[in-house]
Amino acid sequence: MTLESYGYTFVAKGTVTAFTAKLKHEGLVYRHLDEVQGKLIPVYLGNISLVRRARICYLDDLLNASKS
Repeated sequence: MTLESYGYTFVAKGTVTAFTAKLKHEGLVYRHLDEVQGKLIPVYLGNISLVRRARICYLDDLLNASKS
């Protein structure tokens, strides 16, 4: 997602429960690289856990709904 008026681009990763530890480790690596975030590497904003929804919603569904 890009906020054109600010020039920011947001990127997110998702994973299955089995690989959660790998993403948490990646977060620790980013924390060690704090001084170069935003200069040489992307800024790490943190991890969040999402509650599983009963209905899966795809980006195409959201984009098509916003055009209606």
